Amino acid sequence: MIASLALVLVASFPALQDPEPPTPEAVERAVAAMKEAFGPGGDSAARIEALAETASVLDPEVIALHARAVGDRDDEVCRAALGTLGTMSHPDALTALHSLYRRDRRIRKEPESLAVMLRSIGMHGDPASIGLLGDGALSEIDYQVSRARVYGLGNIRDTRSVERLIGMMKKAGRRRTQPHMENLRVALMVLTGVDQGTSQDAWLAWWNDHKKTLEVSPTPPALPRSVQVRWNEYWGLRGPVERRTRRTDRGG
Repeated sequence: MIASLALVLVASFPALQDPEPPTPEAVERAVAAMKEAFGPGGDSAARIEALAETASVLDPEVIALHARAVGDRDDEVCRAALGTLGTMSHPDALTALHSLYRRDRRIRKEPESLAVMLRSIGMHGDPASIGLLGDGALSEIDYQVSRARVYGLGNIRDTRSVERLIGMMKKAGRRRTQPHMENLRVALMVLTGVDQGTSQDAWLAWWNDHKKTLEVSPTPPALPRSVQVRWNEYWGLRGPVERRTRRTDRGG
């Protein structure tokens, strides 16, 4: 039950906007709920529930409590807190994630938690995260961690994201890069609207021809349905869903 709660929490990715500041009463209630859940006797399910219920209260004190919750001994609570920091559209949330990435060795050594952290950083779509997300992406042993880095860069609409993705491709070499080419393709398509398939040579040739003039538009381009579905499923966004082929469609 705890695992499923955390998964649902981390999988939700609303469009990050600038909401109205919370009222003092809402902040007070959220702080009280967090302190109660994380006080003596609070169990993991209650802590995950408190994180979910207070994630919409975008106040520095509440965000600080979510960041502190990352240190919980239960890995599911830790990952739930990392997930809420991704959905909290506030500068303090991203600052907390950057700080945790740099100093929390426990998370860096646990691939599942690291993948959640990187995904949450990517949710913010902030160019300040480009260097962090591009830190050794394709040399990671864990596939989920590498995908989180690549898709995180794809969610930052900046020409430097494209440059970093191409740089990763070059640095890792052909053998290490190829298993990640579909993810690289999706991220590069989201940023550029261009499709060079999963051919490393084609993407590198395209980059050489366009790197001096490339401009990433502020809004994502229209994408093929299969690519959009793949992108939306990763971020938990609503959008087109691939329909399973029925037996009647296949001719019985």
